[in-house]
Amino acid sequence: MEYVGWFVIGFLALRFLVAFLNWISSPYLPKMQAEDLALVSILIPARNEAENLPNLMRTLCLSNYKNVEVLVYDDASIDNTAEVAKSFSDQIPLRVITGIPLPEGWLGKSHACYRLALEAKGDYLLYLDADVTIEPTLVARLVAYTRKRNLALLSIFPFQVMVTRGEKIVVPVMNWILLTLLPLVLVRLSRKVSLSAANGQLMFFDASIYRKNQWHSAVKDVRVEDIAIARLIKRKRLKMATLLGSGEVRCRMYSGYQEAIAGLSRSLPAFFGNSLLFTFVFTFLTTFGFLIIFLSLPWIYGFVYLLAAIFTRLFVLMASKQFSLFNVLTMLHQHYAFIRIVKQSIDAKIKGKTEWKGRDISA
Repeated sequence: MEYVGWFVIGFLALRFLVAFLNWISSPYLPKMQAEDLALVSILIPARNEAENLPNLMRTLCLSNYKNVEVLVYDDASIDNTAEVAKSFSDQIPLRVITGIPLPEGWLGKSHACYRLALEAKGDYLLYLDADVTIEPTLVARLVAYTRKRNLALLSIFPFQVMVTRGEKIVVPVMNWILLTLLPLVLVRLSRKVSLSAANGQLMFFDASIYRKNQWHSAVKDVRVEDIAIARLIKRKRLKMATLLGSGEVRCRMYSGYQEAIAGLSRSLPAFFGNSLLFTFVFTFLTTFGFLIIFLSLPWIYGFVYLLAAIFTRLFVLMASKQFSLFNVLTMLHQHYAFIRIVKQSIDAKIKGKTEWKGRDISA
């Protein structure tokens, strides 16, 4: 039993170090200015996004990077997504593309992104989800950083806007998993495929490399396409980077507790390499680790373990720019939410069906 206790301590120590590295390394987009105005195609896949689109479009209109084209793909929306998008056509170069029926073998978002790329003329392709907003300097900084690092892909996890109590409990779980398992600096520095991460809310591609490889077509039937593309890029020995948003891009992902649980359960398997075993081990050790230490080692180790677990979460909160008294006081609530996410994800896997925005995305 003592060996099990030391294994639990070692697992937490590793996650503690990863979280600390992600905080201390400041993996944020630096303030830079592009030397020339390459054409950037801003590509927005939109399905029933009439409510969210105006916020994004208004921030695009305020961008200080003017050499852009904005393409919105209306993916069989049943609201007035297309009309809302077109209402901004007098303020920014804009085209709305009417979606075609989803071909067999494709999942919806990858197909929308693929169709957008076919229409885009830019030197860079900036994919944005309809529920994000950006600061005026963002596009110029993306161009400058990508060019300086010679990247095929730059992705950013947006700063998460959380309004309701339910969102504030559930949404931080995403970064708690990511930032305790993956040192983001190694996404850029290492060629290991296992050290891959990306967020489909903001993906910035070198267009020439994209057109050569057709990334979204290559992962057309993969549910979590962003991480799959990141791994493909690593396998091709191309360079990429993944950063954390510090306010230059923001997103309100979900509107409440249940919606956040459902949304994160959809993407959870990709965080663990689609390994049910790793998911179970992570869940078991993070849930019962303190009890295992208490039963197998002297009490002082339990105290140190508890302190290290708290500081691990604090490092994640600080790196994510989400440090608040509420987040500190609701750590146990957040872990309960994580367990619910795991359960819902496993239930969906057993049933063999996962739905999102009215579509089956079980592939």
